[in-house]
Amino acid sequence: EIDKILTQARNHYQTTADTEGRGRFPGQEKFDVAVGDYTTENALIADISGTSTSMKSFTATNLSKWRSVFGINNTAAKKPDGCGVANDDQNAHSGNGTDITDNDFLGHNEWLALFAGNTLKSKYQDGHFAYAVIAGSGSGLEAEPPVLYVIDVENPSEFNNVLEP
Repeated sequence: EIDKILTQARNHYQTTADTEGRGRFPGQEKFDVAVGDYTTENALIADISGTSTSMKSFTATNLSKWRSVFGINNTAAKKPDGCGVANDDQNAHSGNGTDITDNDFLGHNEWLALFAGNTLKSKYQDGHFAYAVIAGSGSGLEAEPPVLYVIDVENPSEFNNVLEP
């Protein structure tokens, strides 16, 4: 299922590159806005690889840095009790000088639209899909695209994948 999420993310990235001039992932207002609470890819990798913390279950404390793909209260795939994953309406959108009241940039709404309103449910009892985006930067030859990570909270250190355009 994570591969299906990444396939839709790749399509979304290409579509926004064509229509908006730069590609972005669901939940990003622009390519240079992070989703979740990671500022560096090294910190994110350290978390999911277990070198800085243990992310082997849905109760891992660093899951609060991740955002739900389809929404934490989605009736088709609620997050498990005790899991710290949040919706991205608490994301950096309010911290960049603009207040977004339009739900278009809330990632779980964009993800649901990509899946025609259908939710992918983890096959694990305590599973739930979450994501984080490391912001892109620069322009021209110095441009760096954003990087998307998707995990299943059942065991993020084992069930994860990345998309870097």
